[in-house]
Amino acid sequence: MQPESDSRGVDSLMMIALRWVVTLLLVSVAVGPLDVSAQLAVLDEPWLSPQSCDAIRDPIRIEPLDEVTFVLRESPCVDREAPFLFLLIGTERALLVDSGTQDGVFLAEVVGQKLAETSLGFADLTVAHTHSHLDHRSGDGTFADTGATVVGPTVEEVREFWNLEAWPEGVASLDLGDRLIEVLPIPGHNDNSIALFDHRTRVLLSGDSMIRGKINVTDLTAFRQSVARLSRFIDGVHPRVILGGHLERDNLSLGLAPATVEELAVLSERVSFVRPFARGDHFTVVYLRPVLVAIGGGFLLLIGGLLRGLVVAVKRRRS
Repeated sequence: MQPESDSRGVDSLMMIALRWVVTLLLVSVAVGPLDVSAQLAVLDEPWLSPQSCDAIRDPIRIEPLDEVTFVLRESPCVDREAPFLFLLIGTERALLVDSGTQDGVFLAEVVGQKLAETSLGFADLTVAHTHSHLDHRSGDGTFADTGATVVGPTVEEVREFWNLEAWPEGVASLDLGDRLIEVLPIPGHNDNSIALFDHRTRVLLSGDSMIRGKINVTDLTAFRQSVARLSRFIDGVHPRVILGGHLERDNLSLGLAPATVEELAVLSERVSFVRPFARGDHFTVVYLRPVLVAIGGGFLLLIGGLLRGLVVAVKRRRS
């Protein structure tokens, strides 16, 4: 028979071990990635329709994912592109991903208000872009006299800022203070396209390289390689959701499941110069080069036909 004192000692050790396990579990929850599933659901709601444009006063709608993470969307009544912008705030720095279509003071005012709610100011803000198309960087001028750092639009400027010497290979990182952002080059839609992964929310921002709907590709070889790199990156970081830069229709969800990158890889292999379109459940990949060639060829044929008709008409008059 086991002595009573030994039994009590074993029970005490078991209780101590149980408390340690519970403590470790609570700590892992406290310091783990932020669960923003409920907040992301609001992004699935339909956006204001064009019929309600007269009632819209603010050109930007703001949806907080938490107190330091904000999704901003330009109103489609201001610009039909209606891009999404993302403001990520750490304890030491802040990052605005894309600046939208409008070169006015409103964006700076909105961002300034959110920064003022923390201990940060414009001097701590970096404005970067998922790519250099004008609907994602026309608001850069808003921050010209604020003291913010604005990343330039060229490949050289992007590569230098993110210290990506082996572009498009490699992964860069930016520590905002208790908030790590990783940056992956993904050219193809645009020659300086990047994706950004926020470790705090586990949200991957893909710009226009991976959006629900039409994806225009300018460099097919680069795009295929980028999708392959993106797929490997996703396998490594396990994002909760992927957010693109646009919604083509109000009844579509902004968020994409990480597994949809597999569909994008298949579609990128299907398109070619002779077959410039490939459509799947979530994406339609459009290879622009043959489309532009066809449009240019059609335009030349039209001009040729008009000139020929003009020559024939002149000859008839002379005869």
